Amino acid sequence: MKKIQPFWENGYITEEILVFVEQGSEISATLAFDAPQNVVLRDRTGRVLQENKDYIRKGNRIVALSKEIPYLKAEWLKNINVPKEIPNENEAYHIEGCLLIDPRYLRELQILADYTTTGAALKIVSDKICLPETKRLLNEEKKLKIALFGDSISNAANSSFEMGFSGFTHWITPVIEYLQDESGTDVEFINVSRSGYGTEWALEAVEEKLGKEHVDLTIIAFGMNDGSADMSVETFVQNVSELMERIKQYNSKTEFVLVATPIPNADCKAVYKEQARYIDGLRALEGKGVSVVNMTEAFTWLLKRKRYCEISGNNLNHPNDFGYRFYTDAFKRLFYQICNQNEE
Repeated sequence: MKKIQPFWENGYITEEILVFVEQGSEISATLAFDAPQNVVLRDRTGRVLQENKDYIRKGNRIVALSKEIPYLKAEWLKNINVPKEIPNENEAYHIEGCLLIDPRYLRELQILADYTTTGAALKIVSDKICLPETKRLLNEEKKLKIALFGDSISNAANSSFEMGFSGFTHWITPVIEYLQDESGTDVEFINVSRSGYGTEWALEAVEEKLGKEHVDLTIIAFGMNDGSADMSVETFVQNVSELMERIKQYNSKTEFVLVATPIPNADCKAVYKEQARYIDGLRALEGKGVSVVNMTEAFTWLLKRKRYCEISGNNLNHPNDFGYRFYTDAFKRLFYQICNQNEE
């Protein structure tokens, strides 16, 4: 297989999302990666912004010079003094603390950035990859059935794809294409995820969703809604462990990739709870037939550099297009490592 270098390592960033925010006397947004060079910014219409006319750059910070660049005010993002013309979903979902912004409206505010950088050494894909049956099927049988079993993030919620914009795909589609093209494997993929639900629902839904599927590899990607429901790390891990056992009743050789969830907006205390702690519990489940992809690490790293509205499609709990790219490249890297473990 052709070696995949995730975009965060390869030194060239395309279409990173910026959202400009007015705080004090400055309207700014931030590039995630250090030592940015050859920066090109454009809006959703394709218009290229002009440096020293529309903006200036101060290291990683992009400062707007023109109020023609769309922006939000910092207080609005905390759901304070929000103008009536800004569509939000706070009342509908009883959300307080942060602006639950309409994803289509937020998309129109996004500025896309291309630039070169030194990259970042993020450890999203586990070193403990021990999926021998998956490797055998890829390298010998050339066939593999994969199931994605998760919540709204597994349905690519608030992505351009999910909103119906042309030219965009679900974050896992390029992964399946890469796997088929590079390994010559016949990949069958099913997505049995359900938005708004967690592991308690999954335990009840296993037979309905996977009982007749005979899946070889199951990607289990819950945690966002479990955390919001105050589920403890211990209960969450117990549920995931039980979920794996129930799935294996239908194929004893099934292997698993466990995805540690991104974290929600910390300003919304009703939603931001246990999510960041689940990765430690999932690590305890790693072993033969079980590996972990740590999206908690990716989004924690991003939030040290960018505002939540720049990495999210709704400013609450769903990634935006740029955030979902971390999923795509992490899973490409995972499958490369599975197929080429002896070469690593």
